[in-house]
Amino acid sequence: MDARARAGLADALALAWAPFDRRPIFEWAAENISLPADYGIEGPFHVEKSRYLIEPFLAVHNDAVRMVTIQAAVQTGKSLIGDLSIAHAICNAPRNLHWNFPTDEQAKNYADRRAMKLFRHCSATRRRLEDAAKRDRFKVRAVEILFHDMTLVVQGANEGNLQSHSVPFIINEELWQWNPGMYQQACARADFFSWRKKILNISQAGEKGCDLDLEYQAGTMEEWEVPCPECRQYQPLVLNQATEQRDKSGKIEWAGLVWETNDQTRPQGKWNFDQLKPSVRYRCAKCLAHWEDTPSLRRQLNDYGRFRVLNANASIEHRSFHWNAMACDEISWAGLAEKYLRAKDQERVGNRVPIREFHLKQLAETFDAEKHLSYALAPAATVPIDDGKLPHWPLQEFIFLTVDVQRGHFWALVQAWNSAGLDMAMWAGRLTTWEDVADKQKEWSVPDHCVFVDARYEPQQVYRECTRHGHEQIDGHGVQWLCWTAMMGDARREFKNRDPNDKTNQKRLGQPFSFPPTKCDPCIGLHTSDPDVVSLAGKRCRLFLFAKGTIDPLSFDRRELMLQGMTSLVAPGDWNKEYSRHMQGEQVEETRSKLGVVTRKIRRTGPNHLLDCYRMGLAAACIARILSP
Repeated sequence: MDARARAGLADALALAWAPFDRRPIFEWAAENISLPADYGIEGPFHVEKSRYLIEPFLAVHNDAVRMVTIQAAVQTGKSLIGDLSIAHAICNAPRNLHWNFPTDEQAKNYADRRAMKLFRHCSATRRRLEDAAKRDRFKVRAVEILFHDMTLVVQGANEGNLQSHSVPFIINEELWQWNPGMYQQACARADFFSWRKKILNISQAGEKGCDLDLEYQAGTMEEWEVPCPECRQYQPLVLNQATEQRDKSGKIEWAGLVWETNDQTRPQGKWNFDQLKPSVRYRCAKCLAHWEDTPSLRRQLNDYGRFRVLNANASIEHRSFHWNAMACDEISWAGLAEKYLRAKDQERVGNRVPIREFHLKQLAETFDAEKHLSYALAPAATVPIDDGKLPHWPLQEFIFLTVDVQRGHFWALVQAWNSAGLDMAMWAGRLTTWEDVADKQKEWSVPDHCVFVDARYEPQQVYRECTRHGHEQIDGHGVQWLCWTAMMGDARREFKNRDPNDKTNQKRLGQPFSFPPTKCDPCIGLHTSDPDVVSLAGKRCRLFLFAKGTIDPLSFDRRELMLQGMTSLVAPGDWNKEYSRHMQGEQVEETRSKLGVVTRKIRRTGPNHLLDCYRMGLAAACIARILSP
């Protein structure tokens, strides 16, 4: 055997018989890991820079802990926990491992951009990779590395990848992006190894009730907290919170991030962030002392921080952790305040995407639309009110009552229009019975054919009630039954309707509603002995379909004008707050593909029933030729 072969054999024997390093992961990493340039902090790893990582590392290393769930802010080092845990497992605790990402593309990008660079940068893992490659057992799927004593698979969370191969160690990244049902399938891969399995979930926050939210609440729910430099009492870092103290005027004192609001920081109602940032500081929730936003103070808070268990009833086998961006001493509070205020400015004009992203990414809070989202109260227009009677709009030429049917109740909107396309919400609210709807019609003197009822839920019942509320009208075609009108949304962008002025019957008009309307029989499904058959026989109600592809974008455009007091107006009333909340219950999100294609997606962020009523009113205005079709 030549010298080269003997050296190779010696290296192999040394590797095979070398004892595993049983130190905590972060201690082992301090000696063995140097982070490449792709990481935020390049060079030798030191957990002292982010001490909130110590407990999660200890939980991953603890054999008694079966599941670790981390819900943390972006750019705070949470992904390092997965990266270094895998590097440590390769060198000191080899066992088959699945590293799951939302999609195969994300898995491959992460492996190429970060994971493989890190493994090749670390001498210990680099030797293991070289050994696998020499034996011609290095394979790539999304990424698959077959060592002599373990297999590492980096893959997307889809049914094709999660239906085979049991493994004792699973890492799930960014659960907030996973498709429904995939998380359960991923965890099922470790059921066979229940006595020694390890599942590590790492993600920013997601929607209320998602897999990440449920797992975090099932665990110990450990919150990062820091001591006040003045009173030394520990407390979590929050954006804002009410304290138990009051000022001299009796108002509640607030703690969290605070800043000055004056003519310098907010001239003419717009933030000057260069002037604002120096005034940003943190206010203690215990003694109301102000903490200056300096790197040295943020580092001091990091040095003395700790986790506090919020769910003492959780199993010792499941630990869950949470921290937000303020825990990281590299992130300035002034920068967070600017992001928050910019997001709030966008929210006031109806764009809720930035404020939602702020809660998910910077605060790492499970997003609850009812809890986290405020809404701009639509400015109430001045209208005459005589002796406590109903408001009167002098410009009114048309009036509609639109009704959204729900299980056991209704949401209704009374909307006045003029021929120039200006509308005003006269009343909005919840009704309980069909009789309440009829009373509201009578109260506002809405003509029968101007009551529009959503027929998506229980359509036959809607047809019956629409037909019941009507009257006979004599016109050039004889006696006609004029009653409430049924309406239903359709996903298309427009309907190709016949041009009534085209005698050849060849020309078609693209309109946001179907015409002529469908005549609906209210007696379908009724027994011949039913009393309604006698009263409704021979009568029909009209059904219009409206194109949501046109009406929905139009509703968002006019909603923004409503918040500015233009085009869509709101009469004063105690119902204004609920109406404004519903009108802002949906938000448009735009995503751009790699090819530059912009896709718009509507996300529901709160109750939206009155927004649906408003859309029916827009469709009715198109049918009445108030708005151009």
